[in-house]
Amino acid sequence: MVTLWLVRRQPTGVQSALYNGAPFPRPAYDSGWRVLDQGAGEELTHNIGGNVDSYVVDLQCKTVSGDINKVVGISESVYLWDQLTTSTIHIYRGNSDVTAARIRIRIWMYN
Repeated sequence: MVTLWLVRRQPTGVQSALYNGAPFPRPAYDSGWRVLDQGAGEELTHNIGGNVDSYVVDLQCKTVSGDINKVVGISESVYLWDQLTTSTIHIYRGNSDVTAARIRIRIWMYN
């Protein structure tokens, strides 16, 4: 079975789902779009707490032209995340990456 979610922008700027009437929840943490030099890493502080096994992490890349998630895979040419704790997460940009100009990490926590 395939579930289709349709999202439309309300006049107030708030998004809501048309299917089942449930909007996607806001993340507990959103890093915003960040820029890293090639081969660089950064530790981000989220301070969510709880159990990391209850986290859902979303990593998005944005190309120079503004396309989101055009870069797929884990190699020396993309971004990745690791070292997730209850208060921090580490992000890394590959040494030879010339495509993904920006990265954003979002984290949700479920019960």
